[in-house]
Amino acid sequence: MRKRGITSLLLATCLAGFALPVLAQDVVVPGMAGTEAVPSVDGQISIPAVSPDDALFAVIERIGRSVLVNDVRYVDFFRDGNQAALVLTDDCEDDLCRWDFVAKVEGEYAVAGSAYAKNVSFEDTEGGGRVIDSDGVTWAWTAEDDWIMPWGSLADGLMSRKGDDREFQTAWAHDKYWKHESLDLDVYEMDLLENDWNQRLVLVGGICCHAGENGFPWLVIDEGDKVIASGVSIDPPHVFRRDGGGVTIVSQTVSGYLAQDVVATNDETEIKK
Repeated sequence: MRKRGITSLLLATCLAGFALPVLAQDVVVPGMAGTEAVPSVDGQISIPAVSPDDALFAVIERIGRSVLVNDVRYVDFFRDGNQAALVLTDDCEDDLCRWDFVAKVEGEYAVAGSAYAKNVSFEDTEGGGRVIDSDGVTWAWTAEDDWIMPWGSLADGLMSRKGDDREFQTAWAHDKYWKHESLDLDVYEMDLLENDWNQRLVLVGGICCHAGENGFPWLVIDEGDKVIASGVSIDPPHVFRRDGGGVTIVSQTVSGYLAQDVVATNDETEIKK
Protein backbone atom coordinates (compact mmCIF):
# COMPACT_ATOMS: atom_id res chain seq x y z
CA MET A 1 0.00 0.00 0.00
CA ARG A 2 1.26 3.48 -0.82
CA LYS A 3 1.64 5.83 2.14
CA ARG A 4 -0.99 8.54 2.07
CA GLY A 5 1.34 11.26 3.21
CA ILE A 6 4.61 12.29 1.63
CA THR A 7 6.91 12.88 4.59
CA SER A 8 9.62 15.52 4.85
CA LEU A 9 13.24 14.46 4.61
CA LEU A 10 15.25 14.24 7.82
CA LEU A 11 18.42 16.26 7.42
CA ALA A 12 21.73 15.35 9.02
CA THR A 13 23.01 17.36 11.92
CA CYS A 14 25.47 19.05 9.57
CA LEU A 15 22.49 20.98 8.14
CA ALA A 16 21.23 22.19 11.50
CA GLY A 17 19.90 25.72 11.20
CA PHE A 18 19.22 25.23 7.48
CA ALA A 19 18.17 28.41 5.72
CA LEU A 20 17.89 29.45 2.11
CA PRO A 21 21.17 28.55 0.38
CA VAL A 22 23.61 31.21 -0.71
CA LEU A 23 26.07 30.71 -3.52
CA ALA A 24 29.40 29.14 -2.55
CA GLN A 25 32.59 29.12 -4.57
CA ASP A 26 33.36 25.65 -5.91
CA VAL A 27 36.87 24.25 -5.88
CA VAL A 28 37.48 22.56 -9.22
CA VAL A 29 40.10 19.96 -10.07
CA PRO A 30 39.05 18.20 -13.28
CA GLY A 31 42.05 15.82 -13.19
CA MET A 32 42.08 12.33 -11.68
CA ALA A 33 44.64 10.63 -9.47
CA GLY A 34 47.79 9.99 -11.48
CA THR A 35 46.69 12.20 -14.36
CA GLU A 36 47.40 15.78 -15.33
CA ALA A 37 44.83 18.33 -14.24
CA VAL A 38 42.80 19.94 -17.03
CA PRO A 39 42.19 23.73 -17.00
CA SER A 40 38.78 24.72 -15.69
CA VAL A 41 36.31 26.87 -17.61
CA ASP A 42 38.16 30.11 -16.89
CA GLY A 43 41.49 28.61 -17.93
CA GLN A 44 42.80 28.39 -14.37
CA ILE A 45 43.69 25.23 -12.46
CA SER A 46 42.58 25.30 -8.83
CA ILE A 47 43.67 22.93 -6.07
CA PRO A 48 41.41 21.83 -3.18
CA ALA A 49 42.30 23.22 0.23
CA VAL A 50 42.54 19.68 1.62
CA SER A 51 44.01 17.06 -0.68
CA PRO A 52 41.49 14.27 -1.47
CA ASP A 53 42.73 10.85 -0.40
CA ASP A 54 43.33 7.82 -2.60
CA ALA A 55 40.06 6.16 -1.56
CA LEU A 56 38.06 9.09 -3.00
CA PHE A 57 40.08 9.06 -6.21
CA ALA A 58 39.49 5.29 -6.50
CA VAL A 59 35.70 5.77 -6.55
CA ILE A 60 35.98 8.54 -9.15
CA GLU A 61 38.21 6.32 -11.28
CA ARG A 62 35.63 3.51 -11.10
CA ILE A 63 33.00 5.93 -12.40
CA GLY A 64 35.41 6.88 -15.20
CA ARG A 65 35.71 3.27 -16.37
CA SER A 66 32.09 3.24 -17.54
CA VAL A 67 31.55 6.87 -18.56
CA LEU A 68 33.68 9.86 -19.51
CA VAL A 69 34.27 12.19 -16.56
CA ASN A 70 34.16 15.82 -17.72
CA ASP A 71 34.87 17.54 -14.41
CA VAL A 72 35.29 16.89 -10.68
CA ARG A 73 34.53 19.45 -7.97
CA TYR A 74 35.77 18.96 -4.41
CA VAL A 75 34.53 20.39 -1.11
CA ASP A 76 34.61 19.47 2.58
CA PHE A 77 30.86 18.86 2.40
CA PHE A 78 30.30 17.87 6.04
CA ARG A 79 33.02 20.22 7.39
CA ASP A 80 34.68 17.22 9.05
CA GLY A 81 38.05 17.42 7.26
CA ASN A 82 37.05 14.85 4.58
CA GLN A 83 36.68 15.92 0.97
CA ALA A 84 33.57 14.96 -1.03
CA ALA A 85 33.32 15.15 -4.83
CA LEU A 86 30.75 16.20 -7.39
CA VAL A 87 31.56 14.16 -10.52
CA LEU A 88 30.20 15.55 -13.81
CA THR A 89 29.94 13.01 -16.63
CA ASP A 90 29.07 12.92 -20.33
CA ASP A 91 26.21 10.45 -19.71
CA CYS A 92 23.56 12.76 -21.14
CA GLU A 93 19.89 12.53 -22.05
CA ASP A 94 18.88 15.42 -24.30
CA ASP A 95 20.71 18.36 -22.68
CA LEU A 96 20.75 16.90 -19.15
CA CYS A 97 23.96 15.18 -18.02
CA ARG A 98 24.51 12.89 -15.05
CA TRP A 99 26.32 13.96 -11.92
CA ASP A 100 27.41 11.67 -9.08
CA PHE A 101 28.01 12.77 -5.50
CA VAL A 102 30.85 10.83 -3.84
CA ALA A 103 31.21 11.07 -0.06
CA LYS A 104 32.55 9.17 2.91
CA VAL A 105 29.65 7.13 4.31
CA GLU A 106 30.22 5.03 7.43
CA GLY A 107 33.97 5.34 6.99
CA GLU A 108 34.14 4.43 3.28
CA TYR A 109 33.85 6.51 0.11
CA ALA A 110 30.91 5.65 -2.14
CA VAL A 111 28.50 7.21 -4.63
CA ALA A 112 25.81 8.70 -2.39
CA GLY A 113 23.52 10.37 -4.90
CA SER A 114 23.07 10.83 -8.63
CA ALA A 115 20.88 12.85 -10.99
CA TYR A 116 20.72 14.49 -14.43
CA ALA A 117 20.95 18.28 -14.80
CA LYS A 118 22.15 21.14 -16.98
CA ASN A 119 23.82 23.04 -14.13
CA VAL A 120 24.98 21.74 -10.76
CA SER A 121 27.12 23.17 -7.96
CA PHE A 122 27.87 22.99 -4.26
CA GLU A 123 26.30 25.72 -2.12
CA ASP A 124 26.76 26.88 1.45
CA THR A 125 23.73 27.54 3.65
CA GLU A 126 23.34 30.40 6.08
CA GLY A 127 23.08 27.81 8.86
CA GLY A 128 26.61 26.55 8.16
CA GLY A 129 25.72 23.43 6.21
CA ARG A 130 26.27 22.52 2.58
CA VAL A 131 23.90 21.37 -0.15
CA ILE A 132 23.92 20.74 -3.91
CA ASP A 133 22.00 22.97 -6.32
CA SER A 134 20.88 20.94 -9.34
CA ASP A 135 19.03 23.09 -11.89
CA GLY A 136 17.54 25.15 -9.08
CA VAL A 137 16.51 22.16 -6.95
CA THR A 138 18.18 21.87 -3.54
CA TRP A 139 19.66 18.48 -2.70
CA ALA A 140 20.39 17.90 1.01
CA TRP A 141 21.95 15.06 2.98
CA THR A 142 19.49 12.73 4.71
CA ALA A 143 20.63 11.12 7.96
CA GLU A 144 18.00 8.42 7.64
CA ASP A 145 19.25 7.09 4.30
CA ASP A 146 22.90 8.23 4.21
CA TRP A 147 22.09 9.68 0.80
CA ILE A 148 21.67 13.09 -0.81
CA MET A 149 18.14 13.74 -2.06
CA PRO A 150 15.88 16.56 -3.28
CA TRP A 151 14.72 18.70 -0.36
CA GLY A 152 11.76 21.03 0.12
CA SER A 153 9.17 19.41 -2.17
CA LEU A 154 5.79 21.17 -2.30
CA ALA A 155 4.27 17.74 -1.67
CA ASP A 156 6.13 17.18 1.60
CA GLY A 157 3.65 16.75 4.44
CA LEU A 158 0.56 16.81 2.20
CA MET A 159 -2.09 14.16 2.71
CA SER A 160 -3.63 12.47 -0.29
CA ARG A 161 -7.18 11.53 -1.07
CA LYS A 162 -8.46 8.74 -3.26
CA GLY A 163 -9.27 9.53 -6.87
CA ASP A 164 -12.84 10.36 -7.88
CA ASP A 165 -14.73 9.11 -10.92
CA ARG A 166 -13.53 11.94 -13.21
CA GLU A 167 -9.90 11.36 -12.23
CA PHE A 168 -10.25 7.62 -12.86
CA GLN A 169 -11.68 8.35 -16.30
CA THR A 170 -8.86 10.82 -17.07
CA ALA A 171 -6.18 8.35 -15.95
CA TRP A 172 -7.74 5.51 -17.92
CA ALA A 173 -8.10 7.66 -21.06
CA HIS A 174 -4.43 8.72 -20.83
CA ASP A 175 -3.33 5.11 -21.32
CA LYS A 176 -6.03 2.63 -22.21
CA TYR A 177 -3.79 -0.29 -21.28
CA TRP A 178 -4.69 0.58 -17.66
CA LYS A 179 -7.90 -1.21 -16.76
CA HIS A 180 -10.28 1.10 -14.94
CA GLU A 181 -11.26 -1.44 -12.32
CA SER A 182 -7.64 -2.17 -11.34
CA LEU A 183 -6.47 1.44 -10.88
CA ASP A 184 -5.56 2.85 -7.47
CA LEU A 185 -5.20 6.64 -7.46
CA ASP A 186 -3.70 8.80 -4.70
CA VAL A 187 -4.36 12.48 -5.39
CA TYR A 188 -2.45 15.50 -4.01
CA GLU A 189 -4.03 18.89 -4.67
CA MET A 190 -1.86 22.01 -4.98
CA ASP A 191 -1.67 25.22 -7.02
CA LEU A 192 1.28 24.10 -9.15
CA LEU A 193 0.99 26.84 -11.76
CA GLU A 194 0.12 29.64 -9.29
CA ASN A 195 -3.04 30.52 -11.22
CA ASP A 196 -5.44 30.23 -8.26
CA TRP A 197 -6.58 26.82 -9.44
CA ASN A 198 -5.73 23.52 -7.84
CA GLN A 199 -3.90 21.16 -10.15
CA ARG A 200 -3.60 17.54 -9.04
CA LEU A 201 -0.55 15.31 -8.74
CA VAL A 202 -1.95 11.80 -9.19
CA LEU A 203 0.04 8.71 -8.24
CA VAL A 204 -1.18 5.74 -10.25
CA GLY A 205 -1.01 2.39 -8.46
CA GLY A 206 -2.68 -0.98 -8.42
CA ILE A 207 -1.92 -4.33 -10.01
CA CYS A 208 -2.28 -2.78 -13.48
CA CYS A 209 0.42 -0.22 -13.46
CA HIS A 210 3.87 -1.10 -12.21
CA ALA A 211 6.35 0.26 -14.78
CA GLY A 212 9.10 -2.30 -14.25
CA GLU A 213 12.14 -1.20 -12.25
CA ASN A 214 11.25 2.47 -12.71
CA GLY A 215 8.25 2.27 -10.39
CA PHE A 216 4.72 3.56 -10.93
CA PRO A 217 3.23 6.18 -13.26
CA TRP A 218 2.23 9.65 -12.10
CA LEU A 219 0.11 12.33 -13.77
CA VAL A 220 -0.52 16.04 -13.31
CA ILE A 221 -4.16 16.87 -14.09
CA ASP A 222 -5.30 20.47 -14.49
CA GLU A 223 -8.58 22.08 -13.41
CA GLY A 224 -10.13 21.07 -16.75
CA ASP A 225 -9.28 17.36 -16.22
CA LYS A 226 -6.51 17.50 -18.83
CA VAL A 227 -3.24 15.61 -18.29
CA ILE A 228 -0.52 18.28 -18.50
CA ALA A 229 2.48 16.19 -17.40
CA SER A 230 3.29 12.55 -16.75
CA GLY A 231 6.14 10.23 -15.87
CA VAL A 232 7.15 7.23 -13.80
CA SER A 233 8.97 7.17 -10.49
CA ILE A 234 10.15 4.63 -7.93
CA ASP A 235 9.13 6.92 -5.06
CA PRO A 236 6.53 9.70 -5.16
CA PRO A 237 7.94 12.49 -7.37
CA HIS A 238 9.29 15.68 -5.81
CA VAL A 239 7.76 19.03 -6.82
CA PHE A 240 9.62 22.37 -6.66
CA ARG A 241 8.81 25.95 -7.58
CA ARG A 242 10.69 27.32 -10.59
CA ASP A 243 12.09 30.83 -10.80
CA GLY A 244 9.75 32.60 -13.19
CA GLY A 245 6.75 30.38 -12.49
CA GLY A 246 5.66 26.80 -12.82
CA VAL A 247 7.26 23.80 -11.19
CA THR A 248 10.03 21.27 -11.66
CA ILE A 249 8.97 17.67 -11.07
CA VAL A 250 11.76 15.25 -10.16
CA SER A 251 11.24 11.51 -10.68
CA GLN A 252 13.44 8.74 -9.33
CA THR A 253 14.40 6.01 -11.82
CA VAL A 254 16.99 3.25 -11.81
CA SER A 255 19.22 5.52 -13.92
CA GLY A 256 19.01 8.37 -11.41
CA TYR A 257 16.74 11.35 -10.84
CA LEU A 258 15.14 12.96 -13.89
CA ALA A 259 13.53 16.42 -13.92
CA GLN A 260 10.95 18.05 -16.14
CA ASP A 261 9.56 21.59 -15.98
CA VAL A 262 5.86 22.39 -16.17
CA VAL A 263 5.11 26.06 -16.85
CA ALA A 264 2.03 28.04 -17.89
CA THR A 265 2.36 30.31 -20.93
CA ASN A 266 -0.60 32.26 -22.35
CA ASP A 267 -3.11 30.01 -20.59
CA GLU A 268 -1.46 26.96 -22.12
CA THR A 269 0.81 24.52 -20.33
CA GLU A 270 4.29 23.86 -21.64
CA ILE A 271 6.33 20.82 -20.58
CA LYS A 272 10.13 20.91 -20.84
CA LYS A 273 12.31 17.89 -20.19
